[in-house]
Amino acid sequence: MKYLVWSIIPIAIYVLYYFAMKKSLTSHVANLAKEQFIIRPPRMYIAVSAITSLAFTVFFVYCIVMHEILVAILCFGIFCLPMFGVLWYSIVWKIEVDKSQGSLLFRNMFLQTYRIPFDQLLSYEERTHHYVIYTASKKIEVDLYAPNVLLLLAIIQKQNTPKKEKKKR
Repeated sequence: MKYLVWSIIPIAIYVLYYFAMKKSLTSHVANLAKEQFIIRPPRMYIAVSAITSLAFTVFFVYCIVMHEILVAILCFGIFCLPMFGVLWYSIVWKIEVDKSQGSLLFRNMFLQTYRIPFDQLLSYEERTHHYVIYTASKKIEVDLYAPNVLLLLAIIQKQNTPKKEKKKR
């Protein structure tokens, strides 16, 4: 019975990724003709990080009430802060693509916004779980499961931006 619980975790993760990819493809088809679209991290990141942040925060408060200050500090530093970081990233990070102006507006998790024209895109690289877009001044990492990421890749390829090949070891 105890092994059944451990086998549910990978199945639940697979189901989350399945729905994220399905939503990504659906939004790709819906936004093909649009002049402007937005790329954000998958909503699944908000859900998972919010739930785990809430659970760790409850545990943090429980440790403070039970006078286990060292455990509470460790819980906050090791678990709560990274989950709040993922939650903040999921809410704030975005790329707004405007085909008519020929540029993209990139906002990172530190609330800095950059306007990058398509002609400043130097190259792109496909990695295991994300794409890396190299520009003249920035390196932008876009999640593989983000909605509309395939539209951005189509625009990048249309601009004849070269694809970096993986280094062979």
